Amino acid sequence: MILERTLAAVCYVLAAGPGQPAVVVDPGAGAVRGAMALLRSNHLTLGAVLLTHGHADHVWDAQRLIDTAHAEGLLASDDAVTVPVYVPAPD
Repeated sequence: MILERTLAAVCYVLAAGPGQPAVVVDPGAGAVRGAMALLRSNHLTLGAVLLTHGHADHVWDAQRLIDTAHAEGLLASDDAVTVPVYVPAPD
């Protein structure tokens, strides 16, 4: 099990182990660099994004993370459109 916190205050990367799809939790502003570094260093792919709530400091870089992972071939799926982003209602 991999559970790593990025340099961003609230962003975490979770995966079952190296080489597995990961869930990135709360990629707020500035989180992409650290999240991508953790994906690369653990040979992970981006499988999903989990937003615990809709505040900007938790959601700001969600799309940028997906776009960056897609550009680097680090998506669990072949298509950026299929990356699930989970956020609780009513956010």
